Amino acid sequence: MMLDRDVSVLYDDWIYHETTHCTHGNEFQKTAFGVTADMLMTGLWYYGAEAARRDIVQRLLNCYLKASANRPMLITCFARHGDFKAWYTERLSLDLGLVGSQTSDELLCGCSAGPRFLFNKACSTMIKSQISEQHRVLALQYPIDDLDNALERAKHGHVWDPASLSRFSSDSTHGLLTLDLEATPRVFWKQSKYNVAEVQGSMLAADYFPLTQRPLVTSSGYLLCPEFLGKTQADWRYGYCSGEIDGSIAIPVILDAELRKAEDAPAAYVASYGKSSGCDRPLVNRPLYDRVAMEGTRLAEMYPGGIDVQDQRLALHQIMSASLSINGRSYLSLRSILSHSLARLDTQHCAMGPIVFGLGDAHGGNIMIADELNGRSYRDLLYIDYEVSGFHPLLLDLAKPLYNDVFFSTLMGDSLAMPGTFTCIYRDGAVIMTLDRCIDDLGEAILEIKKRHLIEPIRAYMTTEEVALDEFVPCLAHASLACALFTRDYTGHWETLWRNVCIGVVLSQVKDFDGLWEEFDGLVRTRHRH
Repeated sequence: MMLDRDVSVLYDDWIYHETTHCTHGNEFQKTAFGVTADMLMTGLWYYGAEAARRDIVQRLLNCYLKASANRPMLITCFARHGDFKAWYTERLSLDLGLVGSQTSDELLCGCSAGPRFLFNKACSTMIKSQISEQHRVLALQYPIDDLDNALERAKHGHVWDPASLSRFSSDSTHGLLTLDLEATPRVFWKQSKYNVAEVQGSMLAADYFPLTQRPLVTSSGYLLCPEFLGKTQADWRYGYCSGEIDGSIAIPVILDAELRKAEDAPAAYVASYGKSSGCDRPLVNRPLYDRVAMEGTRLAEMYPGGIDVQDQRLALHQIMSASLSINGRSYLSLRSILSHSLARLDTQHCAMGPIVFGLGDAHGGNIMIADELNGRSYRDLLYIDYEVSGFHPLLLDLAKPLYNDVFFSTLMGDSLAMPGTFTCIYRDGAVIMTLDRCIDDLGEAILEIKKRHLIEPIRAYMTTEEVALDEFVPCLAHASLACALFTRDYTGHWETLWRNVCIGVVLSQVKDFDGLWEEFDGLVRTRHRH
């Protein structure tokens, strides 16, 4: 809901309630305020509105007590409780006591299990600035000849930082370089096979996203951009999951970025819808359709020696032809499922749905978050990597952000601890798998943000345009399988490979959004099907 050009309020529920279990199996209830209710309960009221405030607070308390079956209110039921000073916690406790409630930090069980994220607790922003009102582009302000000459001098001076291959991308190498140029001494360099697409995509992206880069191509084939002091959302996520960054620091940064992504993408979709003259060959097909089309070649390149199932090495043709069983449900072989994927991801089929401008690859590995707050007290969010940016089917644009961000721990399971438990055996020509809770708590919060603030709003908007987006969910479903199979090479990390196969196969069978949310709910929680 937009209040004016600078302020908007996120839609939200007043109260969230959840039944969960501790590590000892004890069941307990968790109740917490939604982000808007949290603001009303804990914010300051002006202009002599004390009477109105008390009435509203009492109504919200009644809602809370009803949802929690009159259990004592915990200070942790407020989304921002981690930011409260001791004096404010005491003041809030006294204030709530005046209207008939009490606060307590007593736990129902003394185990050390960390709390699960309720969605409202994942959000720290109550009212946020409309930061996308002006688009900015970061670019080097030098003639190409000057950059070429400086590049040559840098090569001879050995001032290159070591080249690196991002753990979140396999298509390019990059690094930082010090040039003897006065205004911009440090530049980001990148080597890619898709320089032309990168530059063209950046020009389009600048029209639809708030902060982008404009890479320049040197005569030697390097892409150069100004240095941006920050790291990707995926780097923040990896640091948190690996224990390198404390959760109290990382989680607010990660989820604030996720909320802002959930604003920027729909804004780009709405602004660009109807402006494309056609979708003859969307660039997003390269990481999706093309990889499915060459599945034999692609997988053979990744796993030339075959794939292990419970210490048993199977040839690729055995893997592709084996029937599948996941949590008691039978599925066709990978080869059969991928043949359906090929039909669903066909350009002509997908193009029957809405065509919008999107980055095509806007997962957390391609979102840079500034190290420091800017003058408006938030961190700049820079959208990078425009190789597959362009006009393409809306739901294909959602595929990689949805899969990579929600299932991050499993996607990166070759170097991170994965949630839940998993078994996999090969017997009588079938691969039989069981998998429970394969989305971690942070992934669950990100899923809820994507559902509530990205997918459902754009689904509602398309309904007003007389477009039934549900009809094209199978495109998203099969694109998710492509993300699971072809994003990373898991040679030597076979359990990680099979976990991703599990998730991708389950999602590939989804027919509409209701089915998608049902399957996601099953992937969040333990569920055995027969």
